[in-house]
Amino acid sequence: MAGVMLITGGSRGIGAATARLAAQRGYKVALNYVHNSGGSGCTAHVPGGG
Repeated sequence: MAGVMLITGGSRGIGAATARLAAQRGYKVALNYVHNSGGSGCTAHVPGGG
């Protein structure tokens, strides 16, 4: 059973890749980022994101 994963720096790079993989494996994913103005749009690329 997958749980919840908080990914800091999850809007790009390794963090975004980790978020996608975790979502594909059934985790509920929460992203945190500081300086990426386009970061809020990254959930559209995560399966089930929105």
